[in-house]
Amino acid sequence: MESESKILTGNKRYFVVIHSDRAGRGNSARVRERIEQFFTKRELPYTITDMEGCSWDDILQKVAEYDEVRFIAAGGDGTLRLVFQKLWEHDLLKVCPVAFLPLGSANVTALSFKLPFGLRRALSRAVHGVPKPVDLGLVNNRYVFFIMVSFGTLSRIVVETKRHTKKRFGALAYLLSFPSLFRHSYEKEKFTMAGTDRQAIETHSVIICNHLNIAGLTPARGIAPNDTNLHCITLHNRNPLGLLRGAYDFYLTTGNSQTLRHTRFQNECYTLTNFTGEVHIDGDAFTDLGNTVTFSVLPSAATLVI
Repeated sequence: MESESKILTGNKRYFVVIHSDRAGRGNSARVRERIEQFFTKRELPYTITDMEGCSWDDILQKVAEYDEVRFIAAGGDGTLRLVFQKLWEHDLLKVCPVAFLPLGSANVTALSFKLPFGLRRALSRAVHGVPKPVDLGLVNNRYVFFIMVSFGTLSRIVVETKRHTKKRFGALAYLLSFPSLFRHSYEKEKFTMAGTDRQAIETHSVIICNHLNIAGLTPARGIAPNDTNLHCITLHNRNPLGLLRGAYDFYLTTGNSQTLRHTRFQNECYTLTNFTGEVHIDGDAFTDLGNTVTFSVLPSAATLVI
């Protein structure tokens, strides 16, 4: 899709709206029209495009011309991840703040940071909000992520949740898929995860968290967007009740348990044995990560408009 640029004079800030027409449940064309009206009415200079239509030569020109070029990810968490990814690839993370318009099905970032969901209020926050430093995670020195990377059973549930169901029910679609977690043997989905100088762990689900506070509920474990750590959560329950216990331990306690292990790290290399399936990274699914996976944290690598 070609970008659409509106350049108006007298402003020191330029806005680049990356709009995903596949995210969320609303009328994409109508949402795009409302975004255009918002900026035109306020005489703010902007470009609205999708990621494929974004001209990075033009972005670099705008960076030189304006005091600030602010990106706005208009979509789901996967759209936000992709914006961070492209800014990292073009060495612009320190230069361009990023705002989030929650138009996706889950919008974990908006829930975590209590960002407004109404389009007008979300646009106002994106324009007038304050950029705050946030850590990013890095997988295999290739994929940037903001919220989490997941492997195994929990990843499968998220990936297999149908798009049409998400469009109809939003984040509730994931809850509707959760009954399948109570109807199978976790033993059959186990794999082994071994880290650097660490004992191997048998697990069915692994979550590498950079930031994960659902609906503002901050885990007692202290996971935050700028704590300079990544967090490895492994689940190894053998029955559905153990899964509930693992969730309880994650949010309400600080110690490891029989069903959950938590490790903080900054750089780590993990070897996965007998793992099959897709890997979920902030709304995107990947299958080509391989059996050896490296993770590192990028402290205060980006700024999120809050």
